Amino acid sequence: MIPPKPRDAVELTTRDLALIAEAGPEFRPDIVVGVAVHSADRDLSRCLESVVHQCVDPARVGLVLLADSAGSSPFLPAVPAELQDRTWLLSANCGSPSRARNAILEFAEQSLPWCRWVARMDWDDRFAEESSLAAAIAVGDATDAMYVISGNRVLGSDGQYVRTNPAGKWLQDRHSVVERLRQMAAGTAENELPSCNLVLQNRAGLRYPDTASAEDHWLVADLLINRPRAGAVVESALFADYTLDGSCTSAAKNAQRHRASRQALYAAAQTWLAVSELPGCILGLGQEGIVRVHDGTVFKHFYPDILSPLKAAWLEQALSGPQAIAPKPRFREGESPRSWTATYPWESTRSFASPSKSAVAAFLTECLQHKLVCGNIKRSNFRVRDDGRLVYIDVGNWLVPMDVSVLRDSAARLYSIGVLGASDEELLRRPADHTRPVIWERLLGFSDFYGDVVTERIASKWECATQLSKSVRPCRRRDDVTLLIKACAMDAGFVTAQVRHIVGQLVGPTDFTERVLAIDPYPGPFLRQHCEGSVEALLASANQLCADGVVDRVIVAPTDEGSITAVNATWFGLECLETHSVEGIPISPQLWAFDQVSTRFVLQADCDVLIGRRDRCHDYLSEMINACGAANTLGVAFNIPRDPLSEVRPYEAAPGEHKPEVRCGLLDLERLRAARPLPNRLVEGRLAQPWYRSVHEYQRQNRLRTLRGGDPSTFYIHPLNSLKRSPDNLARVRDLVAQGITPPSHWGRWDVGADVSEWQYPLRPEKIVVLARGRDTPPAKVARFAAGLAMQDDQEFGVIIVDDASCYALHQCLQEETGWLGARLTLVRHLRRHGRMRNNILAVRDLCDDPSSCIVVVDLDDALADPGAIRGVRSLRDQGHDVILAAPFRPDAPTKVYQPDFRSPRTRFGGDVWIHLRAFEKRLFDQLPDDALQLDGDWLWQCDDYAIMIPIVESARSPVYVPEYWYWHERSTGHDLSERASRDATIQRLLAKSSLVNEQKNGRG
Repeated sequence: MIPPKPRDAVELTTRDLALIAEAGPEFRPDIVVGVAVHSADRDLSRCLESVVHQCVDPARVGLVLLADSAGSSPFLPAVPAELQDRTWLLSANCGSPSRARNAILEFAEQSLPWCRWVARMDWDDRFAEESSLAAAIAVGDATDAMYVISGNRVLGSDGQYVRTNPAGKWLQDRHSVVERLRQMAAGTAENELPSCNLVLQNRAGLRYPDTASAEDHWLVADLLINRPRAGAVVESALFADYTLDGSCTSAAKNAQRHRASRQALYAAAQTWLAVSELPGCILGLGQEGIVRVHDGTVFKHFYPDILSPLKAAWLEQALSGPQAIAPKPRFREGESPRSWTATYPWESTRSFASPSKSAVAAFLTECLQHKLVCGNIKRSNFRVRDDGRLVYIDVGNWLVPMDVSVLRDSAARLYSIGVLGASDEELLRRPADHTRPVIWERLLGFSDFYGDVVTERIASKWECATQLSKSVRPCRRRDDVTLLIKACAMDAGFVTAQVRHIVGQLVGPTDFTERVLAIDPYPGPFLRQHCEGSVEALLASANQLCADGVVDRVIVAPTDEGSITAVNATWFGLECLETHSVEGIPISPQLWAFDQVSTRFVLQADCDVLIGRRDRCHDYLSEMINACGAANTLGVAFNIPRDPLSEVRPYEAAPGEHKPEVRCGLLDLERLRAARPLPNRLVEGRLAQPWYRSVHEYQRQNRLRTLRGGDPSTFYIHPLNSLKRSPDNLARVRDLVAQGITPPSHWGRWDVGADVSEWQYPLRPEKIVVLARGRDTPPAKVARFAAGLAMQDDQEFGVIIVDDASCYALHQCLQEETGWLGARLTLVRHLRRHGRMRNNILAVRDLCDDPSSCIVVVDLDDALADPGAIRGVRSLRDQGHDVILAAPFRPDAPTKVYQPDFRSPRTRFGGDVWIHLRAFEKRLFDQLPDDALQLDGDWLWQCDDYAIMIPIVESARSPVYVPEYWYWHERSTGHDLSERASRDATIQRLLAKSSLVNEQKNGRG
């Protein structure tokens, strides 16, 4: 069983504000007292009894009681009998005092429209006097105020009065308020600014700022300094008895946030006061600064110490480009020390009300494109342009470089308010509740929406990539040439692989009228016999090739004397009953096969030849047929390996030359048939010469020719029987030849023998090498993989592709889709499975030449998802990072975000260090002992990512994680329980293995 990963104490989750109980249907008070309580063990009796005893008509006063269960079990607080018919009981998952208070304000606005006033009270406070509420409401009604402030008394933990904070006219003088804030920041104030004694007009739209401390002081200071005329002050009565030992207050003091929050508030208030004296109009303010507009320019005045010089410089640079996410600010130092002012042109926009789903998607797409994330998601931070696009106006610290975890959370909040129409505070980070489904399962439609946005963004980049892999022209069939492949019983063991190879290599850019596989049923013994041979197995494979559409027809040479005699008589004018020459070379089966061809030309090839193509667009077939146009030409020999840089050789031959190429060559059957009977003779009842020597003699007698020459990009080579005895070596040579790769030692040679030491896959010397492995990867995914490479804006990388014995059609697809890489590609296509770990070893240890190379692992069924991925890897390597991980996007789980743990991956079930995109220095892989890559002495066939990356990370000097979508990963792990159990058991064993590198480190330590 996989142990659970440690999770944060908070997570993005829903507020889930719900009405549990409500007052009577006829009860419509114009005043409500709002109280929030955060756990079941809080004693509300003092607070609620003081509400009961207020000297206001009970018909006018209701109670909104919110039970905030964030971080605890749901509970229902007790309500006095006198209030039960006058109470709206709410439950929610708020997680902080300010959010709980805002939830009450929001509920009153939306559900109690008849209510005029909302009086806030903390659960551990009480009304100071029975007339407290009446006095505040009377002043508010008389002045039609937006808010009313009264004084309070401060009680100690023993219930004794500590001091009194009366409200006075000084509260309506902004300079006096700022002075009091200065004293509070310095710790010299006799009394603090009254804050917990606030009555707000319902539907005024006021909210407490989401700060960790002093959120009530922030709201009151904002009102008194920026909207002094909208409020009223009660001097005649105190409002509340305020208790100093509240849990939140104590926590703030213990964390030394008490003084810091007051210092920050004082700095902000100074800025408010200074900006209010500047020309223009105030647009709004927040926790970072205050914004005004003047003469067509918007000014955001940041409070001191809010922005660092580096952040200001980054914002100016990051927002200066073609992005339309946010304004394009210029920054200068502000009027106060350590402050900044941002300016940008004002533009006509409208408020963020109910944008279209497409507008939200377009905004997120822009964020992905420009690698920017807007973190502080709420309606007031957005405007809507005339064309419907969203613009984020909160220029400041909440604009950050791309981080997919922040993007996902921000996208969820924007979807919540912009698509679902939820409250700004419905979706925020709150104390985690692991008993509930994750937010992505509860936020209706978000997972699909987010997945579609990211998918469309990535797919658009693939589509825009240069389609180099599509350079092969559409294939057209000719009506004048047949492909004839000749096979005998000794070919049974490799006929399938060879015929698929020959057809795949010879077809394109033109195809044949017909592809025919001709079977010589002779059972043996054979000249230069290299294996036992089986006619039955040969026929079975041939028929399957026909059923699969590789060949159009299978023909079997006759064995009866009449047919054999007729063929020999027709072609040589001799009466002969034997199929083979005096030397044992087959004659009549091949000539009979020629007679079954209806086209003028035939390209005939032995089943064992290997065809090389360096340029799939080279129309070798048309060139050969055109060369046959001369009247004295009987055929054209297929080219043999040449220096790929050599010039094209004209098709030519001296009169009478050359001998027809029996292994692979083009024949003009019309002219050849006209030459019959060919010169030959009988020796002991058998033909003295094979058919191609007879043709050669006929040419010399009549000054005819078989041409040689051609473009070096197309050729063949013949494996000798000694090579056929080693299937793996033959498969390697076949794969290399198919890619047009031959060692210089074989240029100008027809044959390749048992010594294949020089037949090696090209080494990769590049500083960055992309490694891709796969098996039976569908063509569409291979094309996607190739597009991910083609779209990279840094193309200075090499590629190694290792295909683990896919079917031949997919072999061909690999070459066609990635051939545009040219000399940058090393393509290995196994005939037999090797397994993932052995393929890793082959690629990294054997094929990468430079120990300092950075290996970027990209599976064939995945793809790079960002045009700057390779450039980013190179930049990080230049900075000294030897392990580089980047975020994968999983279309099956679009909201999944990984958090790699480089410190202790073994204790966290791998710590996500195995994720894609992963890149590492070759040196780190080379130093892994074989034992780390094996279990029970066998190379791993699964979980190779864990086996490789955990010890590599443990030995890395400077691993780094990039929280950007650089990689597209379609999860291929099966859902079968037994398969998952097997995989998990393997991972557990790998995690338990000791790290030799760690042991060495500990020894040195």
